[in-house]
Amino acid sequence: MRGRLEVITGPMFSGKTEELIDRLRVAQGMGRMVRVYKPKIDGRYSNDAIVSHKGTRFEAVAIPTPDFQSRYEVIGIDEVQFFGDGVVAAIMLLVKRGTRVIASGLDLTFKGEPFEPMPQLLALADNVRKLHARCAKCGEDANRSQRIVSSDAAILVGGPEAYEPRCFSCFDSARGPG
Repeated sequence: MRGRLEVITGPMFSGKTEELIDRLRVAQGMGRMVRVYKPKIDGRYSNDAIVSHKGTRFEAVAIPTPDFQSRYEVIGIDEVQFFGDGVVAAIMLLVKRGTRVIASGLDLTFKGEPFEPMPQLLALADNVRKLHARCAKCGEDANRSQRIVSSDAAILVGGPEAYEPRCFSCFDSARGPG
């Protein structure tokens, strides 16, 4: 099997994890050895699975750093942006060894700025799928995640209690919550 990198990106509530799970299930159905990783800081729905906002689950290993095992044919990585810059080298090593890596994560921060290391992963990817959500304000295609709680933390893991999808016109990082 030839190594490759596939990246699924977009804002919160766009279906990134759902798409990742779909691809992983197809790979399993083809008899591939699959392993899924998630950052340990993301315990929103489960500590031993990735879980979409719709409730779809897939068994996963929560790890604090991008220390991926290379004995699998397909590796899925959810919330890849939370692993930081070291994840790029770890992923490219897997790809070089012949692993198919499917990574999903946010491309923009709550301020609407590129969420490192996603720009690097997007540039290196063999395939990119950019998803959109529905804007919580106007109903148009949303490509940003509006933080709706007061916090200046660079990383604030949360769900609908902390974020909502917004289109470019309705998004306002300076306005704060609401």
